[in-house]
Amino acid sequence: FFRLSSRDYKLRMEDIKNQLSTYILNPIQDVIGRVLATTPPPAASWPTLILDCIKKTTDTIVFMPFNSPRWAMPFYVAGFASITTYLGVILYQNIVLDNIKVNLATKYNAKWALVTGASSGIGRAIVEKLAGQGINVVMAALKDDLLDSSFEEICAAFPSLEFRKVGVNLGRQDFMEPILKATDDIDVTLVFNNAGFITTGFFAYTDIGRSMANFNCNAAAVLPITHHFMAKMLEKKQRGLFAYTSSSAGLVPSPLSVIYPSTKSFLTFFATSVAPEVKSKGIDVVVVHPSPMMTNFFQNSDGLSVLDSFKRFAVGPSVIADVIFNSAGRFVVRDQGAITIILRLITKVFDANLFAEMVCRTAHTTGDYKQFEQRHLSATNNSA
Repeated sequence: FFRLSSRDYKLRMEDIKNQLSTYILNPIQDVIGRVLATTPPPAASWPTLILDCIKKTTDTIVFMPFNSPRWAMPFYVAGFASITTYLGVILYQNIVLDNIKVNLATKYNAKWALVTGASSGIGRAIVEKLAGQGINVVMAALKDDLLDSSFEEICAAFPSLEFRKVGVNLGRQDFMEPILKATDDIDVTLVFNNAGFITTGFFAYTDIGRSMANFNCNAAAVLPITHHFMAKMLEKKQRGLFAYTSSSAGLVPSPLSVIYPSTKSFLTFFATSVAPEVKSKGIDVVVVHPSPMMTNFFQNSDGLSVLDSFKRFAVGPSVIADVIFNSAGRFVVRDQGAITIILRLITKVFDANLFAEMVCRTAHTTGDYKQFEQRHLSATNNSA
C-alpha cells in the first residue's frame, strides 16, 4: 500500500471513499430521510415492521463480509460487535422484560414515593402507576392550578391511599425545604427525578436567569434530592429505587437548546456513576432515555422545527412509566422508542468527536439556525 505511486494512491483513496459512501453513509442518510419524511405507521403494525426490518438487517450484516473488500473486515467486526450487542439488549428488554411486570410495592416493600414534575406528563403517569400498585405518593411540582387539579383528581381516584402535595420551583435554590417538611415523618424509598423543561434559542442571547433556572431544574436539583433520600435509606438499611428521566437529546449535540441536552447528558452519567455505589446495598438506579412524548414539553419548542418534526412520533407518557417500572433492578440504562434507538446507532456509526465536528460545521446552514438568527436581528433592530 505504501509503495503506491501518487496517482495510484489517489485512486485507491477515492475508491475507499466511494465504498464508505456506498456501505455506510448512503444507507444511513436513506433511513433517516425515510423516517423523517413518512407518516408513522399504526402502532398495531409495529411488531411486523420491526421483525421485517430485523430480518433484512440480519441478511445484510451476515453477507456483508462476502461482498466487502478485505480492508473493511476489521471495521465490520468492530461495528458488528458494537451494534449487535446493543440491539440484543434492546430486543431482550422489549420482548422479554416488558412482558414480565414489576410491582414496586412488593419488590422494595415500598410505602411512599416522591415524584417531581408530578402534575402532568410522565410525572402524572408515574403517580397513577404507583397508586395503582398501592403506594402513597408525594407529588412535587410547580405551585399552580395544574398541580391543584391533578392532586384532587388523584385523591378522588384512589381514596384509600394518601397523597401529599408540594408546590415547589426546582429552578430556585430554596426548593428542598418544602420537600423535607413534607417527607420528614415518612420513609420515602422510591424517588422519581422527573421534572424538567426546555429553553430554545441561542445560549448567548437567552437570559442567564432562565438558563440557570433550566439548569437547576433539570440537573442541579437532582443532587440534594438524591443525596438526602439515599443517605436516609442507607442509614436505615432500606431497599429502594432512584429513577431519572433523561432524554435521547442528551446523546448528541443539540444547538439552539443547549441547556436541555447538556443537563440530560449529566443525568445519564450521574445515574450510571452512582448506581454501582449502592447496588450492593439493595438500592437500584435506573435512567431512561425516552423518545418524544406527547406532553407539555412541546409547548416550549418556540417554533424549533426539529422538535416539531419529532412530535409526529410522540407517544403517551404512560409508556415511559411502564418502562421505568419494568427496568427497576434489571437495567441501569434504558433506551425507549425508535428515535432514541436510531440516535444511539448513529453515535455508534460515527465517532462522537467527528459527529460533534459535523454538527458544528453545518448547524449554521439549517433552517432553525437561520430562523432564530433572524428573530434576534429583528429584536435587536426593534430595540434600537
